Amino acid sequence: MAKGRLVQGSIYETKTAAGHFATGYRGKRFGRVGKPRGSVKVQPVGKYWGVFDYEPQKGVMYISVAEGIKQGKRIWG
Repeated sequence: MAKGRLVQGSIYETKTAAGHFATGYRGKRFGRVGKPRGSVKVQPVGKYWGVFDYEPQKGVMYISVAEGIKQGKRIWG
């Protein structure tokens, strides 16, 4: 299985909130063809939740898990 990449701006305090982001990320809202359901997964990032993309594309911003944890601490405390 390919390694997923953490989508920038997808760090949330709850799994439900990250799931709502993933639903929009899979759709056509981001200016591209919608992604299939299995290509995007909500997974833990430290004590927060993030969206991982298993079919990364050019032009989409991704961050490391360590950066995701820092972002979660900065936003959610």
